[in-house]
Amino acid sequence: MVYQCTDMEAESLEWFSEEVTLTDFLIILMYYQCAQGGYEHGSAVYENNFNSREKYMQFLSDITVDYKKVVAHNGLVIYQNGGKLIWHFLDGKGNITDTIFVSARTAKDIKELEIYGFRES
Repeated sequence: MVYQCTDMEAESLEWFSEEVTLTDFLIILMYYQCAQGGYEHGSAVYENNFNSREKYMQFLSDITVDYKKVVAHNGLVIYQNGGKLIWHFLDGKGNITDTIFVSARTAKDIKELEIYGFRES
């Protein structure tokens, strides 16, 4: 199991379990690193781009049909299809937050997602 300490400056260190093995933790980190800037191209769509929460949730459901869920840990969810990652966070109640991100290896990958509202940022 992997244990982390979030505040190394604290007087007494508090360690907590990530509830995953080292192998799984490294896989999660690899995908998150790619999503957060390891891939050159990125974009986001926001809930307020849609007429309702239901349409937003349907949008996420539609685009992830062709994507494989590769991470679901500690509020982070990442889906992959080739060189594209679609990812979002869950709030404390397990609801999707108001932003869906895409990270991609090429500008062409982002262009393929323009029909869903993603634009290179």
